[in-house]
Amino acid sequence: MNHYYYLDEQNEQRGPVDAADLLSKGVTGTTPVWAYWMDEWTPANQVPELAPYFAQPHPQVPANNHTANYTPRADYDYQKPNNHLVGAILSTIFCCPPFGIVSIVYASKVNPLYDAGDHERATNAAQKAKTWMIASIITGLIVTLIYGFIVYFSDTNDYSTSYLDSSQYDSPEWVVDDPDGNNTSDDSDDPGLVLRLAIEYAKSSLPTKIDDGIIMTDMQLTSDCLLYVAECDEDIVDIDELNALKSEIKKQMKSDIRTEVKSDPEYQDFIDECKNARKGIAYKYIGSKTGKSCTVKIPYTEL
Repeated sequence: MNHYYYLDEQNEQRGPVDAADLLSKGVTGTTPVWAYWMDEWTPANQVPELAPYFAQPHPQVPANNHTANYTPRADYDYQKPNNHLVGAILSTIFCCPPFGIVSIVYASKVNPLYDAGDHERATNAAQKAKTWMIASIITGLIVTLIYGFIVYFSDTNDYSTSYLDSSQYDSPEWVVDDPDGNNTSDDSDDPGLVLRLAIEYAKSSLPTKIDDGIIMTDMQLTSDCLLYVAECDEDIVDIDELNALKSEIKKQMKSDIRTEVKSDPEYQDFIDECKNARKGIAYKYIGSKTGKSCTVKIPYTEL
């Protein structure tokens, strides 16, 4: 059922009001009404949907001048916003699950809010769904760049026996001398070397503005995980809401990782590197105002 605006006796615009509630607001058959799909103000009893409510005849009165040149305000043209649900789902599956899941949460709110007549919150939820969808896509591209670097580096330097060919460098920090004076690589004791090199390469482009209010600030190899850090504008992102959804986010992340591993050999290589280094994968969102944070972590044993 549509919502309508109407002009009261003082020529003040009122509403929106559900069609069934117009009579209780003192609206009569000759009261001018308007909805976003109407071109101009029209007497209520001349609107097909409203005519049954004003079936009793009313005395005709001369047309009043206050509607002749009255143009409905543009800010009341509430069309149902695009909830971006399809894009949110695709970005969750193929790009960055944590950001994509947040996008799905906001996208799922759009239609219920709009149907309830809360157009402003519906529009706001749609915008947040779009913002997090874009964040998921861009983060996915960054991660893909890291995967590509790992694969390229592996193919170029024959990692079947060593992560790096020590003959190409002059005593780098990962090459040590044995007692006989021969250079040997200690990369067998450092399985996280490839991950560290990939992170250093990717960090050269940070900080990266993902969208208004969202900035990817850091990538870290901690004692137990590969950590992605994003600073969030708390006017857009509710950190408390993310914390409330932690278990659901982690569950979805694990499911998406399993799906991606089956379909993408490069992703499988990346997961294997994490397992060999005994590093899980984690995403940390930090609020720019309060400093609140939400960290979702998958241990390497669950990858």
